[in-house]
Amino acid sequence: MARDSSDVINGEGTNQIVGNASLYYVSYELSKRGWNVLTTSRNAKGVDIVIYDQQGKETHTIQVKGQGLRKKCNSIWN
Repeated sequence: MARDSSDVINGEGTNQIVGNASLYYVSYELSKRGWNVLTTSRNAKGVDIVIYDQQGKETHTIQVKGQGLRKKCNSIWN
């Protein structure tokens, strides 16, 4: 079934949008801090982001969990 903008307005598909926004925001923040960032396919199970330092010696994998606007949370980026 094709999805259109009314699906988002009605609340359907919102989780995917929040998940994608979360993934790219985390990638942005890590990149600002000097990490090289690789995002995986959104349908991949487990790892969402692979990061490595400028020398390529240190690597880490990250799984991102997005949270909608209805819940209050503290940012770790402050």
